Amino acid sequence: MNREQPKSREKIRLLVLSAFLVVAVSLALVKLMDLQVVDGAEYLEKSQRNSTTYVNVKAARGEIVDRYGRPLATNKLVLNIELNRSLLPKGQENDVVLKLVRLFEQKGVEWEDTFPITQDKVDGAYQFIEGKDTEVSRLKRVLNAQDYATAQNCMDLLVDKFDIEGYSEQDARTIAGIRAMMLMADFSDNNPYTFATDVDANFAATLKEMKDEVPGVDIAESYERIYPDGTLAPHILGTTGPIYAEDYDDYEKKGYKMNAIVGSGGIEEKYEDTLRGIDGTILVEKDSSGNVLSQTVRKEVEPGDTVMLTIDSVFQKKVQDILEQNILAWRSTSAHSTTE
Repeated sequence: MNREQPKSREKIRLLVLSAFLVVAVSLALVKLMDLQVVDGAEYLEKSQRNSTTYVNVKAARGEIVDRYGRPLATNKLVLNIELNRSLLPKGQENDVVLKLVRLFEQKGVEWEDTFPITQDKVDGAYQFIEGKDTEVSRLKRVLNAQDYATAQNCMDLLVDKFDIEGYSEQDARTIAGIRAMMLMADFSDNNPYTFATDVDANFAATLKEMKDEVPGVDIAESYERIYPDGTLAPHILGTTGPIYAEDYDDYEKKGYKMNAIVGSGGIEEKYEDTLRGIDGTILVEKDSSGNVLSQTVRKEVEPGDTVMLTIDSVFQKKVQDILEQNILAWRSTSAHSTTE
């Protein structure tokens, strides 16, 4: 048997394997060059166009109960309409706002309006609404306007800032007003703007069906503070409301947003840190068209803690009723005596 024959076969196999390896490596290099060099700019642009933002999820406020656990202050689940910056297509904000307003008008549904400038011009110019000095001051501050700026000056700044061109005067005023309120509410990727509160479920469903027409508009569940018996110890319980401008610096240091609801007076204010809860966070990834690719919970919502008081609400109610009856009886007797 010829010893050279096996060696020849091994050489052939080695050459074939080497050739196959060279072809495979060459194809890989070509593909790599195609990805990094030929189409590198395109893939880079695509990767840059995908973005991730954090969306805030509000926590429910803790309840206030009497010594037996009966609720004195609790929450009602409501549906709010929000504008979410992380989902709002860039460059289409004005059109989305106007479409949303038109839909609300058609359905006869009201929305939040704290814009301190008149709806129509007076003597050829817009005017500030009387009694809204706090809102006017904040508007000037967020627009970097001078203290002596007029309402018309502020409107002109808004039109320029948000590129509100090509609309009728009425539509431009509507858009400017809402964009200004969003600005004053610190509208950002992780701080949605509440456009309307406690809307009807049927209307919310209709709006949800039209989400393609109004991208960036979201239906959000929230909580409204309610007091089962509003006459029961209101001086003890206090109430809740928006942060006043003069108090915002202190609340901001604690992580509050400008549009947060806080306790005012009584237990609501005294135990604010206990009742407020801790908001959650959702990471939203979207493509260049604003389509949501994924939503991931990064921080769970922590509802506020319950505050239990030492009072007995039933006994308190009976005492109040007796006191009221005696006062009314005394007034009736006093009035009768005076007549005589």
